[in-house]
Amino acid sequence: MGIERKMPSGSPSPAGSITAEKYLSPDVLSGLPILDVPMKLATNENLKGLGFVVEDPAEFTVEKKTFEIVPWPVKGWRPLDPGTGDEAGTTEGNFEIYWSGDCLYGKNTTIATNANQYLLGYAKDPAQCKTEGPRSVEDPESILLWYSDYHPDGGQLFVPTNGQPFVTCLASGTKGDDIKPSDYTAFYCDGTKGVYIHPGTWHNAVFIHPSNGPATFFNRQGKVHARVSVNWAKEFGTLLRVPLKPTAIAEETTPAKAEAPAILPITVIGSYPKPGYLKLTDWFSTGSDTTCKTDTAREAYEKNLKETDPEEMERQLVKATKEILKDQAELGVDVPTDGEVRRENYVYSFCRSVQGISFEMEDLTEQNIRGVYKCACPTVVGKVGPKEGAAPFVVEEWRKAQVNSCGVPVKITIPGPMTICDTVAVDKALEKGIYKDRKGICEDLVSVIRREVLALVEAGCKHIQLDEPVYARRVEEALEYGIANMDRIFEGVPKSVVRSVHLCCGYPNHMDQVDYPHAPKENYIRLAPALDASAIDWISLEDAHCRNDLKALLPLFKRKTVIFGAIKIHISKVETAEEIQERLEEALKYIDAERLVLAPDCGLGFLPAEILHAKMRNLQTARDRLRQKFGLTQQDGDQQEPAAKCARTN
Repeated sequence: MGIERKMPSGSPSPAGSITAEKYLSPDVLSGLPILDVPMKLATNENLKGLGFVVEDPAEFTVEKKTFEIVPWPVKGWRPLDPGTGDEAGTTEGNFEIYWSGDCLYGKNTTIATNANQYLLGYAKDPAQCKTEGPRSVEDPESILLWYSDYHPDGGQLFVPTNGQPFVTCLASGTKGDDIKPSDYTAFYCDGTKGVYIHPGTWHNAVFIHPSNGPATFFNRQGKVHARVSVNWAKEFGTLLRVPLKPTAIAEETTPAKAEAPAILPITVIGSYPKPGYLKLTDWFSTGSDTTCKTDTAREAYEKNLKETDPEEMERQLVKATKEILKDQAELGVDVPTDGEVRRENYVYSFCRSVQGISFEMEDLTEQNIRGVYKCACPTVVGKVGPKEGAAPFVVEEWRKAQVNSCGVPVKITIPGPMTICDTVAVDKALEKGIYKDRKGICEDLVSVIRREVLALVEAGCKHIQLDEPVYARRVEEALEYGIANMDRIFEGVPKSVVRSVHLCCGYPNHMDQVDYPHAPKENYIRLAPALDASAIDWISLEDAHCRNDLKALLPLFKRKTVIFGAIKIHISKVETAEEIQERLEEALKYIDAERLVLAPDCGLGFLPAEILHAKMRNLQTARDRLRQKFGLTQQDGDQQEPAAKCARTN
């Protein structure tokens, strides 16, 4: 039995209509039953029929026909004159959301009426809530709602002015006035975007956790401001419990395709050799022991983009992407990348689209790179953030790869905050007081990267990897705030998306270089407990170049999957399948096969094609032998090999 409406006998009841006084001081009984409202991540897909995610409020206007105003209804049989009934348009202003005591309040300064202040909900049973002073519930998990409403005259838009996360609780306008508590779904918004709500969609403002308050929202709505309300406490004798934290986001219960994961799958970390015809220079093809590869690659990359016709460049990039994905498929790679084919290196391509980081010649700063050579680095010249008016950009890179993948999910890589901060010049920003410390820069980068991650999730990306090799070099900073920032970046991302982090210990300057700066491998052991407790799914560690103490390291990962670096990425000598298999068997003594993914130590951009192919084929052979030796196949005996299937169809 569902919760039924408590209606008096006789004529229809005005029980749902709420006066201005009651909005601010409702009579809500103690001990009412509570209905839990499920929560989803706010994406355009999840909001379908209810509204949209808002990146730029300027894109939702009456003039652009993206903000809906409903013509005023007529009571008689004569129709409205054409073009009338919706001429009042919109009004806009601030919507203030704040906690006082154990109650959440809202004040809508947009509308010219005294019915603009609301007691939105309670942190616990209403009779036990304080309405002012300190809260008795310091860290509420949820809020109890006593009412909801909709606007029949027009839509409504909420965008946080200072980036605070928030929750909105919605039900479809198709329910009309026969709305029920069970019709509702809550949606978590991380603060980088807002929401637009269709006319008739049931809602009631937005909600914030006390740690994110007070908060001001830019509000746009129909100027008439007609409002229809339901009083859950009076009409249904119940309250709605809405989560305030992203940990409550419900997982999808009907995945598109329920397949058992592969045992000992193979992935690549990021880069892959660019084909010779592609006129786009990268870091791997420039420099020497004494020449800064980063400088020469940056200069050549910029020159390539200027001198090559954009259509011709795109044609080459699409061709190269197809070849790289096909190559990986033929080598047994289950989780491929596009080889970072559009990038000069894994950090700069991202930084070029970030406000506050300058690549202009006059802003470049010379600094020492790991004690090896000096480099003219892009520089932090202002507060970092998304470029004004720019849409998320990594998602377009992923889409162009995914469309050429034969249906196999393509992994995308994004540099992490600490690695960006360690790669660009930040000292001038600290000296000028733009930032107090590196931690502050990293915190601002979190919101930039998170914006990209959420766009990728909404587009359907299933493998997102954060590259944070600097964790292994700056362990104290990683433990203080780096890993917490990583969790913030992936907060609210559904578990259907594999969240990975890559931590190599260093990268050489050329093939077969032996003595190059390298973080101590023992740092993995220091980082492991915190990584295992994090929100990440897969953790990528190198082992081929710097042999780890597997007995000490791998048991520290009690929950996470380890991406195990099994082949060297800068040595021309090819590891035999027997050598690889022996090391993997040692690893399997200390971690379950279901939590081990096989990979190179790092990106493969250095390796000539014939050496790369030999190494990867031996890795695949070693993996296949282990599957056979230990009976590591799917329960139905049918091994999952999407990469091989993709290769055969090309």
